[in-house]
Amino acid sequence: MKNNIIVSLLLFTSLVNSQTIVVEEKFKDNNFPVGYNFLPNKNRLVIQKGNYVASSTNKIIKNIYSFDNDGFFEKLIENEALTNCIFSPTENAFIVSETSKTQEKTDQFKLVINGKSSPFFKMNENFQYFNDDYEFSILNQDNKGNINFEKDQLSLSVTDIVTRENEKFSMKKPDLTRIIGDNFAKYNDLSFGIRVNEYNFGLITKSIAKDYKSATLYRTIYSYGGVILNDFAYKVDFQYKNLIYCNNGGGYIYTNPQSGDTFVSDLTINNFVIDQKTEEVYVYGLFGKNAKSSSNITNEPLGFYVFKFDKSGNKIWESVQTINDKDDFNTKQNITNLKLSLTLRNEKLLLSITSPSEKKGYIQYSFIDKITGNVIKFNKIGFNVSTENKAISNGKLVNSYFNNIGYEKKALDTEGLIAQENNLVFSNYLSSIQNNQKLFFKTFYAKNGIWLLETDNVGYFKILFFKE
Repeated sequence: MKNNIIVSLLLFTSLVNSQTIVVEEKFKDNNFPVGYNFLPNKNRLVIQKGNYVASSTNKIIKNIYSFDNDGFFEKLIENEALTNCIFSPTENAFIVSETSKTQEKTDQFKLVINGKSSPFFKMNENFQYFNDDYEFSILNQDNKGNINFEKDQLSLSVTDIVTRENEKFSMKKPDLTRIIGDNFAKYNDLSFGIRVNEYNFGLITKSIAKDYKSATLYRTIYSYGGVILNDFAYKVDFQYKNLIYCNNGGGYIYTNPQSGDTFVSDLTINNFVIDQKTEEVYVYGLFGKNAKSSSNITNEPLGFYVFKFDKSGNKIWESVQTINDKDDFNTKQNITNLKLSLTLRNEKLLLSITSPSEKKGYIQYSFIDKITGNVIKFNKIGFNVSTENKAISNGKLVNSYFNNIGYEKKALDTEGLIAQENNLVFSNYLSSIQNNQKLFFKTFYAKNGIWLLETDNVGYFKILFFKE
């Protein structure tokens, strides 16, 4: 009996210690949360406080706070009148813009890095990207950002954010013969992507075999002087499966309210994430029944894949999962609606496929071992879609609109539904909340735990961290 009591106490203590209330506050007049930023590499959640202008959804940011998972916070901005808050890829710096008196679009910005603010400055006309030191753009021979990648000459325009000194460099394009030719697919748009780093940037191109059995992702690394430093290739190769497009963040999808979404870029064939510590690369995507170009938005998905490479492109492992779901995932459908994401954690990967419809939806998710590539757990979650919450999105701190049976007044997102099923402390916390009004939850999977932002969007907000 005594041993049972001790075990119960230890279990209770463990559960309590794994849940931390980071902050809990009531909304104050003209100084309440109007936005947030999650910084996965630093494992911090940033809250923007201020107010909305009159009855509009235009927000004024007055204060910005950064919280760690133990509840300690840092003031990043205090008693100002700003709008927008965009962090650099390093998460060391962010750019904010000045609030104009007319509430029209402003061209005045400043950079905040390590607690110090630059003077306000005007962005260059062709501004595209920035890091902690520079804003830069890739232009054609006419100094325009509208580039015909196959025919145009490229140049790199780099401006020091603080001094505003500008330099322009010629850029040698990657070898286009490795992505254009008779053996490759006919692209809807031959384009490239950019991944910004602290000391260099990667220009991303992809070759897709015309039979859609393989694709190679190329990372051409440039200095901020326009010089090619490295060139890496990561090949995904299947013999009996067709690679298909989806909404994976790898390329641009155009949304038309009348005609619906379309794939603008063939870069949506897959996407990748890089482990910041090891520089290992994870390429992920979907495979399906039919080999179709990006101009076709319908297909029948069959499963997902993740390929792990070292920095140089040597394959470490591949993880391929067939999904047997004749009622939902395997049906003929608009694949622009399939949202695919991959999150890096300390020991595992979290891959999720979310497909919301008008009233119902589902999530296919998998936890994958980072060392071996073995699937640790695979499951499907069904959910209801709150059309009311989905329709009214502006002016809300959190705009989640998924819920399931027993949680009709608790609106969650994809990560929240997954956490509810896989983390007992998280699930017990949600069940313990006795609420009559609607509550909204935004969830972030971190490397060592789960962040939860809770609010009713009108009177209070609360941040919790569930350590794993």
